[in-house]
Amino acid sequence: MKRFAPALLAAALILMTGCAGTEEPAPQLIEPAVVDPDTAVVYRGEIYKINCIEGEVVPQVDAYAFSSGGPVAEVFSYTGLAVKAGDVLARLDVSYAEKMVGSYESSIERTQLSNYYTNVQSLCDIGIAELTLKAMGGKGASRDADLQALQLRNLQSAYRAQLAEQDLALASTRAALEEYQDIVDASVIIAERDGTVVYCSVMAGGYAPYGTDVIWVAVDGSSSIRCQYINSEDLRDADEIYATIGTERVEITNIPYDRTTYLSLLARNATLESTFVLNGTYSGVENGMIACVYIISDRARDALIIPSGALMGFKGEYFVYRVSDSGAQEKVPVEIGTLTDSLVQITAGLEEGDVVYVGT
Repeated sequence: MKRFAPALLAAALILMTGCAGTEEPAPQLIEPAVVDPDTAVVYRGEIYKINCIEGEVVPQVDAYAFSSGGPVAEVFSYTGLAVKAGDVLARLDVSYAEKMVGSYESSIERTQLSNYYTNVQSLCDIGIAELTLKAMGGKGASRDADLQALQLRNLQSAYRAQLAEQDLALASTRAALEEYQDIVDASVIIAERDGTVVYCSVMAGGYAPYGTDVIWVAVDGSSSIRCQYINSEDLRDADEIYATIGTERVEITNIPYDRTTYLSLLARNATLESTFVLNGTYSGVENGMIACVYIISDRARDALIIPSGALMGFKGEYFVYRVSDSGAQEKVPVEIGTLTDSLVQITAGLEEGDVVYVGT
């Protein structure tokens, strides 16, 4: 490299000499354009979070399950069947329980009849003893009268004990009767509302597990909205819940899972869904239409509001740049409330009318 150094130096001198002989006007400096930063004025208004969940309008469906498990005796339902409230849809085979119910009912009737005659006899004995004591002149009239008074007290005590024993025996029998009667009552599925059977998963001779839905009935003249599952806490904490179907706003009420159904779905790893019934009748609503469920939360009225682009910071420490009349920017710590994608509620640090810098 050292060998080429003189040659390079000579070439550089020639180039410099040639440039020195050419005169060009000096470029004029252009003043930088003064661009006002994006700013916003702190104002008062209403702010809230809004979450939209898309769903579908579907017929309201009643799901039915047996309150006890067992073999299925009869099924009176099939897909497409129109049913009325009070119709029996299916019945378990509980013939043994029915026999026990009949047996206990007969036993109670016999016992009550026997107790009646026994108690009548006891009351007669007490009545005779009372008349005898009265004929003797009453207690204290003589030694025989005192003995008769003692016998009367014994008869009365025995009668009271007899009644208590009878009640205890009947209570035990009735408890057994109720146990079997509950089995019989739980063996029948009865339609609660008019509708059409849309699915039936049981058949006569099969087995129906306890608490598992086996018959589904679409309720006549009803519609509901079904969408992806919405956490119960979000629903409970919401300031407002409504839906839109087409261009119409509709008022809705959530129908939560009962605990048994919820745990059953979790155990089966089934997909959870939220269901909302429509409050009232809406002429423009038809099954199959798309619906949007709106969850309004963290609503604050008469709040100080700025664009979210004006807020800076992280980990709970936030600040903005307040712009003075002269254009100077001052870093100001602030506290916030409701925060959305576009707006922020300021709870401390700014006043209405302040101007803040909005970043891009």
